[in-house]
Amino acid sequence: MGTPDNSVNLELALRVGLKACRLGREVLLKYIGNLQNVSEKFQAGLVSEADKESERVISEHLRKNFPSIEFLGEESSFEGAKVQWQPAGMSGRWILDPLD
Repeated sequence: MGTPDNSVNLELALRVGLKACRLGREVLLKYIGNLQNVSEKFQAGLVSEADKESERVISEHLRKNFPSIEFLGEESSFEGAKVQWQPAGMSGRWILDPLD
């Protein structure tokens, strides 16, 4: 969804990002009062199935619409994913903490 010069259409990115937020919100709302699995991240607080599922739904929507933009999610970075702190690629980076 980039432009010919590999830059990102920011208006489109905003619309896609807002839609991703709404999708993540729907996931979180269904878990209110219904959490079954809450665990502790090493020195980083608690994580629930609601956090993980909402991040998955959001990241799938973002990646589907902007596959060239890198993605860094709070929950996925604590599940064995190696996070390399380097400048974002030319198209940028989505950074996500779904519940907060």
